[in-house]
Amino acid sequence: MAMTHICVYTAKLDESIKFYSEVVGLEIVNDLRGKTPFNIVFMANSPDETKVELIESANPTDVTQGIAFGYPVDDVKAKYEEVKAMGLNPEDIVPNGRFFFVSDPNGVKIQFMIRG
Repeated sequence: MAMTHICVYTAKLDESIKFYSEVVGLEIVNDLRGKTPFNIVFMANSPDETKVELIESANPTDVTQGIAFGYPVDDVKAKYEEVKAMGLNPEDIVPNGRFFFVSDPNGVKIQFMIRG
């Protein structure tokens, strides 16, 4: 069974879209803003991948503890420097140099790790 999406409830939909677009490199693959009772946006690298579903909520539940999304990169140090240059505050690269974390606007930890 394949996973279709991971849902993040957010009070900061525009900030979240910008983060997942500019920092993670995802694109909007389905935009349901104004078409459902809630503003919902699905983001991914392609429509066939597991998607990040962003649901706008005035009172999102804080369930960010213990959750992280992992994305592979070819060069961890280069991605770290890119994230810092965007004005974000990533955690230090781990001692073995294989990954680091940065939080999205909702507090969800995003892990960038060496591919492979």
